[in-house]
Parts: sequence; structure tokens; C-alpha cells
Amino acid sequence: MKVNRNGLLIIPVIITIIACIYWLSSNKDDVIETITFFPLDEKAVFLDTKTEILSPQVKNNQIILPITTFSRLNEPAYLRQDIALVFANGRLVKKLSIWKENIDQLKLADEVRVNNNQLIQVISYHYSELHRDNEEIKSTQALSDDKLYLLTKEKNSVITFRQPHNEEEIQWKEKLDSDEHMLLQSTIEKAANKYNFKLNFYDIIPLYEISSYANRPLPGFSQKQTSEIVGKLWEGIYKNYVVGIRKNDGEIVSPIGSTIPIILLAKDRSHLFVIFETETDEVYLLKQLISK
Repeated sequence: MKVNRNGLLIIPVIITIIACIYWLSSNKDDVIETITFFPLDEKAVFLDTKTEILSPQVKNNQIILPITTFSRLNEPAYLRQDIALVFANGRLVKKLSIWKENIDQLKLADEVRVNNNQLIQVISYHYSELHRDNEEIKSTQALSDDKLYLLTKEKNSVITFRQPHNEEEIQWKEKLDSDEHMLLQSTIEKAANKYNFKLNFYDIIPLYEISSYANRPLPGFSQKQTSEIVGKLWEGIYKNYVVGIRKNDGEIVSPIGSTIPIILLAKDRSHLFVIFETETDEVYLLKQLISK
């Protein structure tokens, strides 16, 4: 379905308006294939969702990592769409997407080339748009993810694990986790300095942790409110990160190489920020207002 783009990349000035949870747009005339959050449909339920990083293959001295996603709804939907973001050591290395109309399930299979000694994280957003007779358009959503530590011992020898099993793996896990944490912490501090906000006013949630709120509420919100916030969050990330990042001069650049988006949820629950840093070290900020 083609709809007007209504997400906002808010830079360099943050614009504030009175609204329910939604994203503003500085380029409303653009038309793209997109994810749009509609009111949640209580009848539509995802029966199965899965994201999986498969065993790596070594071809011509390159490490190839197969990735699959699967989602199945309890009924055919007007539009089914799945997107998956693949991060290596805290930066986006590939984005995967598939969509079909009048179908209940989707399967996506692709692969990504990765380097030695990396923490690979994949997070998928499963989306359905539902059109019922004489009813408003509604939507439903689900999340899934996977995580893998990948080490190269010697030529053509690759070790992977999700949980460490020996001292060497424990040390590598600690190193890769620490390196990613330092990268994201640096992005957070740069954004706080650039946009002049106080970090102690926010709860910090990296995007890869958002899946844990599929069945539990965000602090200070009901589960229904959480689902709405997460839906609008992904709408904004899709339009302002996944399909391209709009620079000050209007140029749209690829998000590949950018850091994992980081959500800063205001402790007064009035708004949230999404921040990330591009491959060229430019820090961006999105703002989503939350109306109770």
C-alpha cells in the first residue's frame, strides 16, 4: 500500500507539537512503500514469529552468515510486511525486507558477509495491515530477534555461540559486549551534547532490547500503551532510518554503517528520543511525543 510519508527526521532543531503518539514530517509529499501504524486489531494474532542466524559458511576466505525470518498470522491480511535489521558490533550491516498482499505468512531468507570476531544481532518487526468490511483500517505487530557471537580461530575455522561455554568464549563475550557498549555510550553522549538534553531524565533502551517489551509494559505504561508506542516507534524508524537518512541538505543516505538506534524514554513519560550515529560520525535525533 502506498501512503504519504509522515515520519520526521528532526535535525538540527527539535520541533514540538501537541498530539497523540506520532511522528512529524518535513517531506510530506514523498510517497514510499511504508509501514504505517493503525489502531491495534484485537482479532488478529501472530501464531508464530521467528528470527534465526544460521551456521556460518566460509567461501573464498569470506564468512557468509545465513539469516532467516518467519511470521504467521491467524488470518490473511491486506498487507503483510516483515523487516529485519542486521547489526555487527553495534553497526547496521544489512537490512532485509519482504511484503505481500492478502496473505497470512511470510518467510525471508538472505545472507550477510561479516568479518572476524563480531557480535551479530538481528531484530525483526513483523507487521500486518487489516482491512475489514465497514471498519477502520487496523494493524497488528510482533517482534523477534536472534544474537550470535562469531570468532575466527584460524583460516576457514569459525566458532559461534550464543552463550559462552569456556573461559576463552567468556572473555570474547565480555570484550565484544564492552566494545559495543562503548560505541553506543559515545553516541548517547554526543547526542546529549549536540541537542542539549540531560541523560538522567531518560531511561535508555537500545533497539535490540525492545523485543522484551512485546509481552511486558514499558515502565509507567499499560501493555496497550506500550504496543502503541512500539508500533509508532517502528513506523518512525522505518521511515527515517531503514529507508534512508535525510541530511540537512535534503540528501537521503543509506543507513548502512550507522549505529543501533537507541531509545531514550523520558521519565515523565511525555516523549521519547531515538538517536543514532551514521558511518560518517553524524549524530541524528528523532522525537516522538507521547500523549496520555
